[in-house]
Amino acid sequence: MDILISYDIADGNPDAHEPLLTAAEKEGLLYVWKGANYVNRLPNTTLWGIFDSAEAANEAFDRALKKVGRDLGYTVKLEKRATTPMGSSLVTSDTRKKPETR
Repeated sequence: MDILISYDIADGNPDAHEPLLTAAEKEGLLYVWKGANYVNRLPNTTLWGIFDSAEAANEAFDRALKKVGRDLGYTVKLEKRATTPMGSSLVTSDTRKKPETR
């Protein structure tokens, strides 16, 4: 099922936001969402992925967060997280493109 995660992490030095996007992608969580015609950039600190459950998506996110903490040398604090199935969602974005075949 399509799962959307919105989150806030505490500021740190070095900043963990970009490394988290990279680590999350390896866990199946992306900062873009593919609609019917376009790939849309999601709002900042929002990720999408296809998982069996919201719990499985949270586990993937937690693995990415822990990896980033190990790589950066400090514990990245998760301040807030909302995880939900997307259902029949409508996503609009000022940053989008046609999907590419990979």
